[in-house]
Amino acid sequence: MRSVRQIHKLSLQQLGVLVICVEPDEMVKSATNYGNQYKSASYLLFDSNEPIYYTNSFSDKQAELIQEELDTPYAVISLNKTSYFAVKGFIPNQHWEYVSLVDYNSIYHSVQASQTLFIVTIILCALLSMILSNLLVRSLTWHFGNLIRKMKAFSQNGAKLEKSSYDYRDRKDEFGVLYRQFDSMARQIEHLIETNYTNEILCKDAQIKALETEI
Repeated sequence: MRSVRQIHKLSLQQLGVLVICVEPDEMVKSATNYGNQYKSASYLLFDSNEPIYYTNSFSDKQAELIQEELDTPYAVISLNKTSYFAVKGFIPNQHWEYVSLVDYNSIYHSVQASQTLFIVTIILCALLSMILSNLLVRSLTWHFGNLIRKMKAFSQNGAKLEKSSYDYRDRKDEFGVLYRQFDSMARQIEHLIETNYTNEILCKDAQIKALETEI
């Protein structure tokens, strides 16, 4: 609070009293809202080891006990059969000391949830990698399987080249090269077989005609 005085002609006549009331809990809640991810967080303020503010859930004796037990910036303390993770620091301008208390169980559950989420993410990534790897391997082996089946059919069907179910003529990768080279080789073999077969027929015809002439 402060008095309000008139400055006209420096009379300083008192006009009234200005009173501003601040709710400490709401002020602390608003000041720590940006970083308060735990709803059960509690705060204490000390001026020269004397408590000047603490959350309603604590008493004067408990506040003094917290001040005595907390001699490090970070610690886990027990109070009313409840474990708290305590953080201590200083406010430079006011030379105040603050203590933030968070229920240790909430931190433990948060860490446990993070670990569970991490493990589930790793498992899902591993499964996704396995599925993608399987699809990639199957896409590669499928083309090799087609080529092997085509080779077997070529050898079993009297060197007759069967038409493939997939057109590899426009592919620029290794599979396209393999299929085109095999088709080219198979056509050359077919041509050689037909040429050899024709030559054998002509030779037999010549032999028959020679025998007919002799007869």
